[in-house]
Amino acid sequence: MRTILAAAVLSFSAMACTPPASEPSAPLAETWRAPESNEIAVTALVTKVEDGAYPQFTVTATPETGDPLSLYLDAESADLGGALPSSFEGQSTTIYYTAALEHHLVDLRQGQRRLLPEPTNDNLGLSVTGILSGAEEPTAGDLPDTLIVTDAAGQAFAFEYYITPGIVAANGQQVTAVYFDEEERRITLMRKMAGAAAE
Repeated sequence: MRTILAAAVLSFSAMACTPPASEPSAPLAETWRAPESNEIAVTALVTKVEDGAYPQFTVTATPETGDPLSLYLDAESADLGGALPSSFEGQSTTIYYTAALEHHLVDLRQGQRRLLPEPTNDNLGLSVTGILSGAEEPTAGDLPDTLIVTDAAGQAFAFEYYITPGIVAANGQQVTAVYFDEEERRITLMRKMAGAAAE
């Protein structure tokens, strides 16, 4: 009887000392969220990650079918899963992005006075005249602020731009903004496909 009890105790002790098997890592796909209604999801080979003024990047990605895409990446607001932007170059990647028509400012005038330090050709763009707002102080960070010109009908036109002291001086006054429209594709999420090389 004592022999049986001793064997049982030894068997139980061995089981208690054996560490439990580690839980398998969750598949990479489970760390993704579903795309929002305004997001486009695509799987593409990232062929180039071009560094602008941090945290801004331009990402060139070629989908499995279709033409290459040029995408804007704000590395501080997009969900990169903790990866560096440069680590996606050469990798097959799932990308979520939004696409919207955005106004790009090329000139801003108050009367005959130009407010931009280096205005471009103002004969090639659209224009709107109205009251300037959003320029209470010069831009302090690395990213542009948002200027708004509201026309007489109450329609607001938003422009991302680095605000200078000259622009601040015109805030709340009538200005004419010259701009062009372009579709802007902004990355919201990037994940390397399973099997992609680690950083």
